[in-house]
Amino acid sequence: MLLCVSLFMVGQANQRATEVNTARYTSYLLADELRQSSDDLTRLARTYVVSGNPMWEKQYFEVLDIRNGKLPRPNQYEKIYWDFRAAGTDPGRGVGETVPLQTLMKSAGFSEAEFAKLKEAQANSDDLVNTETVAMNLVKGLRADANGKFTVQGEPDLEKARQLMHDANYHLFKAKIMKPVDEFLILVDQRTAQDVDAALSMRNLWYAILVASAILSALLALAGLALFRAWLMRRLGAEPNDVKAAADAVRQGNLTVDLHVSPEGIPTA
Repeated sequence: MLLCVSLFMVGQANQRATEVNTARYTSYLLADELRQSSDDLTRLARTYVVSGNPMWEKQYFEVLDIRNGKLPRPNQYEKIYWDFRAAGTDPGRGVGETVPLQTLMKSAGFSEAEFAKLKEAQANSDDLVNTETVAMNLVKGLRADANGKFTVQGEPDLEKARQLMHDANYHLFKAKIMKPVDEFLILVDQRTAQDVDAALSMRNLWYAILVASAILSALLALAGLALFRAWLMRRLGAEPNDVKAAADAVRQGNLTVDLHVSPEGIPTA
């Protein structure tokens, strides 16, 4: 029974180890998507203010809409995607469900501490988003009105837009956002690594129990055979082969067979 239980638990432990490794990989992909999307937004905003090509502004908002669950997620989004789009080609993998990145993170089991870091990064992103919004509207000659809406039409100012996107303040805003993102990535790595270590430790424990139970079963089997042999010798009084040979000889009419009785055996007539 111990051997059967050990075999079952080893199977369960292997399944658990596979699940936590898969969860770790999935968590890594989702966490990396957050970092990558931030870098994509920076690249697209900068490219737009340098070139004035509306394609880059369109892609900028596509990145945001995919992350926020307003547009369907491209299939295999973790692979190369926006580099192909930048070249005017489509990876050709189609699209999947429309779901916010944070919803996927909740489904993957991200902790409250990890989400707290994401909220901190989101709060810190206001300055950067404001800078990018002002810069991209300057490309179109739009400026903010008294209500903060970009409705005042003027001359495009690409030079100022470029300065806003490349000066020291922009890098400071970016670093301020990425600091909690970096801490978020560390927390995710630590949590998933602990889950994997715990699953592997449990699997190793049940492997050890399985080996021990197999050895115990073998020893019990040997002990059982030894006890059975001793019992059989007491019942027969001699080696089973000798008893059989003597019985065959008697059956054939030979009554002169000398049967050597074991000291442990019980002499028979």
